[in-house]
Amino acid sequence: MPVLLYHHILDDSDEPLFRSTTTVLFSQFFNEMTYLKENGYTAITPDLLLAYVRKERLLPPKSVLITFDDGLKSTYIYAYPLLKQYGFRATVFMITGRMRPSPQPFDPTGLQFLSKQEIAQMRDIITFESHTNHFHLSDKKYGPYLLFKPYEEVMADLLASKEKIGATAIAYPFGAYNERVVDMVQQAGFTMAFTTKKGTVYPGDPVFELKRQWMYPRISLRQFEQLLQP
Repeated sequence: MPVLLYHHILDDSDEPLFRSTTTVLFSQFFNEMTYLKENGYTAITPDLLLAYVRKERLLPPKSVLITFDDGLKSTYIYAYPLLKQYGFRATVFMITGRMRPSPQPFDPTGLQFLSKQEIAQMRDIITFESHTNHFHLSDKKYGPYLLFKPYEEVMADLLASKEKIGATAIAYPFGAYNERVVDMVQQAGFTMAFTTKKGTVYPGDPVFELKRQWMYPRISLRQFEQLLQP
């Protein structure tokens, strides 16, 4: 089963203002979601995926998990209305330490993060999970924080992120993890974890090393279709 990984979405006219390998044009996102809708796909939740991986239940033949990393306001502006229109569920892996107390004005020249009010509104179709609290950071010398920060600091961060949004799943920042990180994530009470390793999820896969398909900007609909295949 494919797990799609998005980050930032911008209107086509605004895309030159903030180009990056994680910025997808709204027209591309619209075409991809429309493809899923017209081809009879079911957008599921992380708990259903977990039951599938554990071989506890079957899913509809055309199932997909739609995920967004970071918790950016563009998810609220562009993705949420379309997903709701199509009757799709989705999951946002939130950097909870960047959650805003009140909504920020949307500015396509930079990045803004979701507010508590926006998160509350989106929960009708969006599941919010963890992307850490303040540890979505990387040191020039030692790399991503989860890989080298002291045990106590990592655990405190994981537990804080879990508590703030009631998370049961986590996506590793920068896709970085090792055996120590997996152990800490389990100890913090998470039931599953997502990587940035490319691939499709199968029953019996390690639940703390789940693969995803990164949605790059300007891929064709044919390429998108291929990413959905086993």
